[in-house]
Amino acid sequence: MRRVIWAGLLALAACGGKAPAPVAPIRDPQVMITSAALFDPARFGGDWQVAMSATPRCGGAKQSWRWDGRGAYALSGVDCAGRCLRSCRGRRR
Repeated sequence: MRRVIWAGLLALAACGGKAPAPVAPIRDPQVMITSAALFDPARFGGDWQVAMSATPRCGGAKQSWRWDGRGAYALSGVDCAGRCLRSCRGRRR
């Protein structure tokens, strides 16, 4: 019986490998993030600076969002929604 116990313990010890290395976080944990879950249109309008975007060279772009009162925003500044940067003026979003 002791041989079976030792064999089992040895098998369990052989199964344990190194723990995977921790993965670095994707975002900076010191910076606050936002969510659209509690979206307030009145607070969203105004001047913004893009912190990060999937569009190349869009980080730091300045945008101005103005509520038109009919359910849309007029965007002025740099449009980061496409595959390339585009300047726009009063474009509806």
